[in-house]
Amino acid sequence: DNVNPVNTNDNVTEFTADDIVENLTAVDNVDPVNTDDRVAEGSIDDNIANVTAVEKSDVANDNVDPVSATANDNEDPDVAVANVEPGSAVENIEAPAAEEVQEPTTSDVNSADVMTDDVTAVTADKDDATGKSKDDVTPIATDEETPDVNHDDDNTAIRDAASVKEDLSTNTSAKVITNAEEDIVQVISHENKVPVTANDSDIVPVAHDGVDKENILEKDLGDTEPQEDKKISESRVSTATAKSGVSLMDEVIVPTGALNLTWVYGMSQDVGLINLSDTLRKIVAYTCANTVVLYDYESNKQRLLQGHQNTVSCTTASADKRWVASADRGFANSIIIWDTYTGIPVQTIYDPYPDVGCSAISISADAKYLATISAGEVQIVSVWDWTVQTNAPICQATLSKEHSQQHYMIFHPTDFSQMISNSERQVIFYQWTMDELKVYTPPLTDQDFWRVVGDYTMSIFQDGTTKALTATLTGNLVVWDNNTINGAPNLNPGPDKRAIKIVNIQENRGITVLTHTDNYVVIADLNGTIKFYDNLLRVCNWYQKFDIGPINSLSFKYDPTFDSKEKHQGVFTFDATLQARDFIVRDFMFATTNSVFANVTVDGTKLDIILSEHDDEVRGIAAHPSSQHLAVGSYSGILRVWDYSKKTIINNRNFRSEQIHTLAYDPLGEFLAVGFVSGTLRLVDTLTLTDELRFLYTYAKACLTHISFAHDSSYLATGDAGKTISLYKAVSGKKGPFQFIARFRSHYKDICGLEFGIALDTDVSRLMSLGKDRMLVEYDLSSTTTDNLVVLSKDKIEQSGVPSFLAWHPPIVKEDFILIGNDQYKLKLFNSTTKMCRKTALGPTYGTTLEKVEVLPNRDDPLSPLRYMAYITQDKIGLCRIPLDGNPHGAMATIAHPGGVANLAVSHGKHIFTAGGLDLSVSMWNVCLPALEAQYKLGGEDLIPFYGLLPGGREGHIFRELEDYFYYAMLRTQGIDCMDNREVTTKVALTEVPFIMRSLGHYPSQQEITEIINEVKFSKYVDTGEYESEINIGDFLKLYINHRPAFGLNPNVLVDAFDKIGRQLGLQGDSQDAVIQRGDLLDVLQSHGEMFTEKEAAEYLIALLGNSPLGGSYEIAEYDASSEAELIEENMPDEMTVFDFSKDILGFNLKLPQKQASPPPTRRSGTERSLIKSKISK
Repeated sequence: DNVNPVNTNDNVTEFTADDIVENLTAVDNVDPVNTDDRVAEGSIDDNIANVTAVEKSDVANDNVDPVSATANDNEDPDVAVANVEPGSAVENIEAPAAEEVQEPTTSDVNSADVMTDDVTAVTADKDDATGKSKDDVTPIATDEETPDVNHDDDNTAIRDAASVKEDLSTNTSAKVITNAEEDIVQVISHENKVPVTANDSDIVPVAHDGVDKENILEKDLGDTEPQEDKKISESRVSTATAKSGVSLMDEVIVPTGALNLTWVYGMSQDVGLINLSDTLRKIVAYTCANTVVLYDYESNKQRLLQGHQNTVSCTTASADKRWVASADRGFANSIIIWDTYTGIPVQTIYDPYPDVGCSAISISADAKYLATISAGEVQIVSVWDWTVQTNAPICQATLSKEHSQQHYMIFHPTDFSQMISNSERQVIFYQWTMDELKVYTPPLTDQDFWRVVGDYTMSIFQDGTTKALTATLTGNLVVWDNNTINGAPNLNPGPDKRAIKIVNIQENRGITVLTHTDNYVVIADLNGTIKFYDNLLRVCNWYQKFDIGPINSLSFKYDPTFDSKEKHQGVFTFDATLQARDFIVRDFMFATTNSVFANVTVDGTKLDIILSEHDDEVRGIAAHPSSQHLAVGSYSGILRVWDYSKKTIINNRNFRSEQIHTLAYDPLGEFLAVGFVSGTLRLVDTLTLTDELRFLYTYAKACLTHISFAHDSSYLATGDAGKTISLYKAVSGKKGPFQFIARFRSHYKDICGLEFGIALDTDVSRLMSLGKDRMLVEYDLSSTTTDNLVVLSKDKIEQSGVPSFLAWHPPIVKEDFILIGNDQYKLKLFNSTTKMCRKTALGPTYGTTLEKVEVLPNRDDPLSPLRYMAYITQDKIGLCRIPLDGNPHGAMATIAHPGGVANLAVSHGKHIFTAGGLDLSVSMWNVCLPALEAQYKLGGEDLIPFYGLLPGGREGHIFRELEDYFYYAMLRTQGIDCMDNREVTTKVALTEVPFIMRSLGHYPSQQEITEIINEVKFSKYVDTGEYESEINIGDFLKLYINHRPAFGLNPNVLVDAFDKIGRQLGLQGDSQDAVIQRGDLLDVLQSHGEMFTEKEAAEYLIALLGNSPLGGSYEIAEYDASSEAELIEENMPDEMTVFDFSKDILGFNLKLPQKQASPPPTRRSGTERSLIKSKISK
């Protein structure tokens, strides 16, 4: 568990809190992007020099071919040279001699060799070792089905299988393939290739394929008319040298915070992959929630690029694959440009589209300009020069709502002043200068060509022509060309285009991907087929029958020296021409909607499955209690167990139509309980994932939301969405490890907690459940019999707050506590026996309330009085110190899953796991407790952190008033009219605490006052056996901070109260406009909730109206209330709304958000009101 997840060969450096205090300033929830690393003002060359600190020297000679240093000079002289006429329809290429097929293999990468359309991989239906069906238990190394290539029944090109060399001596990952024509079975060995590493010389990325760097001229963007002889403008970042020496993936990541993201499982389906592979590295870039992931699929390492606060919505990469730009949508959105050689964000554009973010992004081929489209209802198109330090775009244009939401954009490959974008119904062309962005929206309907066009998916420019292409979901390609109806033909590409024809590429198979590589137009569709066309849209080759789902993105390898017209050594498939020439293109990757990444090696036509993740909502996660195993289950029915130290899959199982919602390991690590949405419960072996039960447990009729084991695995309990608790008991025999005992519907609202505990000073298990109905239920396990789950106690533990979680407090004190959180940001400790609230502390206030907590194990020092707990909110994960004291510096949080955190799991070591639910991902976090301790110490000692929570701090007016109230409380205790000498102390009586609270603006209810008094009264009883009767100002300050509302008084509470009163009185309509009679209000105050007596109601109302004697009955021995009724009748209105009550009675103006006009409330008849009151009283 102490292995650095980024590099398993290097250990993470450990720090103490004192070490970090010396180097940290404020460690309070900093932005994941280190603002100190932002590029300073100046030229981009200066910026790159600062970013790539590991670079030692500049390139000595710009004319040196960057690939020549690693090129293989020992070329085979016998290889035939391919003579190809550029642009010809038929290319005569002599097939090279067959070469040995080699492929890197790992334990978790599947591969398939493809030779012909009839060649298929031979796989066994049963696992020889276990005899179980692979449909249920799937090992990680199972081969995928081989795709078909050049599927043409009339002209099938079959390569002689004898040409493939055999090498059984190094058969590390052998595979059986079949030649359909000769019925020959061969075993092909796959040796592990030695990864190519960079030499000591710096690498200069090429700005654009085929462009001489010395002849690049700066493009005159002020010229709106494109000229044929214009050169591609050189980016000022294209000459930046690559990083040499230490590999990006081998760098040791030093933890800088209490929680550090170290690995992510899963991928975003809405954002495509980017193939960053070249001759020196094999890396793919993709997104996972708000993180950009650089994954080296050879070494199985990740580099996580963090900086976005929202889910990443779109990405793009430069032509040389060095620069990757990512953007998100939502509040506080940003655009970040990353250097993929160093992993450093070299430029960040903050809040480009306030509150909405980006829906599409593209980068020019020279990597200098960015084009983005906002995600708002009214979309804005912007062009940015990100190489300068500015947050302002070069030019912008606002699109009409009629064009629908544009979701894809791309630059012209050579003329960077032109762009194209499309939505589902509209294609838009752009041309921009430094001052203006022109928009062209050519119309196209089904009637124009008398053919159904279909929804647009992607668009591209055809390089070397004036045309543009747009793909549709009906299998069409729309061809756009210069609009020459009213003038002479224009041979230069321009933005003013029109649809000239619709080409039906394939019937009823939607095209999901449209791109280009070299001289080919490439499409991919919903059937998982990839096709290559020439510029005349004539099919050249295709790949099919991958059987891994519809393709949603495709990206080609970067190789500046690659030329498909030159000779190549290797085994290539034939193209679709009669000459059956070798089909040679760059290697490419593609992603599917089933969350699968695959790499196709053209040489030998090999398919390697790089990643295969969950393709549906991920909610079930559990960490093994003793091994470094993580179980992950999703709504796709896939259960997968990972070794999170090695980042490899141990085993997986597909439950097909079942949806996994929750998982739990038993404390002994022998069983894994799997809860399904259907209510079914399974127990499986932790390694083989085979069933341990002879039959399924289907007692629950709704989704299983909670699974809990007793500490000794003697009991198992489940809670479901039907508000019922099911109990199982461990038995031995043929019926299985657990036997069903009973079910009981304990709550009338959703269950939010189900936990086993241990009785104090015994080894007896206790079971409690908590519901949003505010009821804490404990069950009598010893008295429970078959079909009779006995309830031991049932207590209402909240008055106004709604509970959110239940957990057992770690045994670091003499008293046995249970920890409960609510929706008011309060953490409460209850005595597990008496159910008395013994302490209330202000919880972490990071956006939303806590939804689940897990106490971190401390096996190194079990008796330590200091412990920690991990928690999740709606979108964050955090850590908090125990014991709880309300100190805000004792907790931290960071964004985990912007779309929502679904679950939390804690390992037995130093890792925390979070499930993202709808973002289909699981994140692994490394815990660095010294960083949290450093933050705690930097926050100050004793009362200093609590002073900071008061307006003005220690010298502010609130604390000054508190001191005055303390002295006045002493006078009240000794008697206002006392003439004896006053005794001034540092403490006041507990009876004065509620009055001081109200004086400071916190108005607790009677139940809350009881909890406050009991918290102080019994604070030292366990240690001393004595009650506390007084409190000093320091302890009172902590008490006030912890009990007052976390964000001050909320006027909506008053509105809700009036709404409830109006409903009780039978009023209908909007509560803000409800008119309540004075008599009705007095009746409710004396008959509902914490009821007033008639004398109390009269006295308090008179005090609020300003007619009460100073001090009231508490300071005046005899208080005459005989005239109160007349005073109330004279000063209190006969009718009042909530606004009248707040202004005339409470003395402040109530301000609420404006609502739409609604009909005035109607009042029920007197008879109806009498019936309602009688029902309420009953």
